[in-house]
Amino acid sequence: MKSSLSLAICVLLSCTIYAQDVILKMSGHEIDCKITEVNDFEVRYEVKNKRGKVKTLSNPRSDIFSITPKDSTEQVFYSQDTFIGDDFTVQEMRVYIAGEQDALAGYDPRPTTYVGYGLGAAGGYLAEGGLITPMIIPITYTLFQLVPKVKIREKTISNPAHRFDEIYAMGYESVARSRKILGGLKGSSIGAVAGVVVYFIIRG
Repeated sequence: MKSSLSLAICVLLSCTIYAQDVILKMSGHEIDCKITEVNDFEVRYEVKNKRGKVKTLSNPRSDIFSITPKDSTEQVFYSQDTFIGDDFTVQEMRVYIAGEQDALAGYDPRPTTYVGYGLGAAGGYLAEGGLITPMIIPITYTLFQLVPKVKIREKTISNPAHRFDEIYAMGYESVARSRKILGGLKGSSIGAVAGVVVYFIIRG
């Protein structure tokens, strides 16, 4: 027991020490890593998993907002360039990314998934062995997730100053919408298959 605890502590300390630098991606994801190379095209870095295995990865500079080397200041890669569609200023993009991060941390797509599962299962069963209806329901339900407005719950907003910020809401919605779509597709597809299987079990 003591040896297992000691091993876990050593691995934790190793990961903590190893994770020296931080990469902030345009998607809102933060990567704790060891940056090994920065050039005009990409950033190469190493990450260590829970088992201590080191993997070398890379991301294009265009996917990265900034890097923060250990014991150094943040280096921002993003710059406003309306020609390529980067319309936000650096500060505005920070707010947009804050919205993405809050959605990643706090938006729950499970209700959409559960409803999709129920609809898919009902449709799959009522199709009585047919294939068209079970296929139509996941497609229709998934497309429907593009319509309703995403509600931002106040408890998921990490900075109260962003509460009524339109740019923050845009960032939040971009992530939340993607999660709704994937959740709807996953739930309704699994439900449709389950409904068809249940039908054949009961009626077969």
